[in-house]
Amino acid sequence: MRPLSIIVLVLALALGASAGGVLKKIEAPCTACKAVAAELQRRIEKEPVRNHVDLRHRLDKDGKRYGKIISYQSSELRAVELLDGLCGSMRDYGLVSPQGKKTKYWLKVKGEGSKSTDNVTRYSRDEEDARSKRLEAYCGTLVEEFEEELYEGIMKGGFDTQGVEPVLCRGIITPCPVVALGEAGAADGTAQEQGEAVEDDGSEADQSEPPESETRYIENMTIEPGPDGKIEL
Repeated sequence: MRPLSIIVLVLALALGASAGGVLKKIEAPCTACKAVAAELQRRIEKEPVRNHVDLRHRLDKDGKRYGKIISYQSSELRAVELLDGLCGSMRDYGLVSPQGKKTKYWLKVKGEGSKSTDNVTRYSRDEEDARSKRLEAYCGTLVEEFEEELYEGIMKGGFDTQGVEPVLCRGIITPCPVVALGEAGAADGTAQEQGEAVEDDGSEADQSEPPESETRYIENMTIEPGPDGKIEL
């Protein structure tokens, strides 16, 4: 391998590790993903009605335009416009905690769709701004790393029919648990009980089976034919 190729490979690996680190190191990753999903969902819901995208940019020998006309809903143009500038809205979010608790989550504290902050504890303005910039960087990395999946969700209608949050935060990436830990534990316990019941049923069935007939052998037995020449046992 040439030295230049090695340098390019090392840089690519370093950039990939850096991008992955941004996604993993963000505080409160589930609500961070939900913040991105909420802003994209808001954009989708506010979309104006758009005409089909006319791709007839070529002329045939008769001077007539030819090409495709596709629905705006399934066009790449729609994906570009929905994602363009999306991450700037992360500046409207702050990392907060419920009063008297250590739990942290991202909350929209200003702008359209902002929530009340009466019952939460916020950082100072400078610290909140610094954390909002981290969320903005997280969003940028998410869009860059999963651009293809995001385009597919927009162009194929997955975000329209299922909503952005479940597809993005429990499908494309998985920072949010699908089942709560308590529910998972209960489900595991039920499964174990059912498994034990099946095993018990099996053991009882084995015990209830009739015993196999025994075969006994008689040693030194002399058999003599009767008057008619037949042998009776």
